[in-house]
Amino acid sequence: MHSVTNFILWVVVILVVLLAVGWLGFSMPAGSYPPHSEHTGQLHSLSHLTNLPEPVYKLFVQALGKDVPEIQSAVVWGKAKVKISGLWMPARFKSYYVAGQEFSRFMEVTWYGLSVLKMHESYAAGLGRVSTEGLFGESEDGMRVDQSLNIAMWADAMLMPSIYVSDARITWKAVDRQSARLVVPLIARKDSLAFRFNSENAMIVAISAECYRDQQEWKTPILVTCERWRTFHGIKIPSRFSVAWQDEDPWAYYSVEGVEYNVNVSENIPGAFPIPD
Repeated sequence: MHSVTNFILWVVVILVVLLAVGWLGFSMPAGSYPPHSEHTGQLHSLSHLTNLPEPVYKLFVQALGKDVPEIQSAVVWGKAKVKISGLWMPARFKSYYVAGQEFSRFMEVTWYGLSVLKMHESYAAGLGRVSTEGLFGESEDGMRVDQSLNIAMWADAMLMPSIYVSDARITWKAVDRQSARLVVPLIARKDSLAFRFNSENAMIVAISAECYRDQQEWKTPILVTCERWRTFHGIKIPSRFSVAWQDEDPWAYYSVEGVEYNVNVSENIPGAFPIPD
């Protein structure tokens, strides 16, 4: 009987140690992706801002100035924390954009700094795809993914905000002095995102929209909340933001470490044209 008790105690100790080792591995931050090899050149200005709702106009004056820099493409990278099966895990991300058209995002979840799960989201020609590589690799596409990633692309445009005023396909609709709605294209239809602005400094507080969640047949409100801001290449953008389903706590936090604008992204977005000099 005594030997059985000792055996059980040893099993418990080993399990506790293994759990502690596993938890410690996920508590270590992920390393960063290397900076993009090509750097931002001189940003040419578009025409002055016109015909914008008051809170939107104030945002662009604060973030961009009255002369809006033309942004055709962007590369954004940084670190993240993502919640998977109730456990917070460190990650790194690098995203490539043809502004307002297509994007491709790579993310790696790490354990003791080693990549244990790779995720890739892409949206091109109106079609979205999500895939994972790891213990349970899978991929998903279809109409629900198309709509969700189209919303993600237009929310991410806060990182290259001039597209919000330079793209002729979009429309801003005033709601009140602190909010506005952005109507965006979706294949042959339209979709929209709601923006809420800070009344003191005009920066974006939150972006919300309805999109498909997992395999559900109905849409659920999703919320992007901006927490910090930083200036890259003279453009003030959110440098830390969270993502959550509106009825839950956040399931991801992103921290931007670097941005390059108007660089060639054709290697990571097939069909994208090189940015001309």
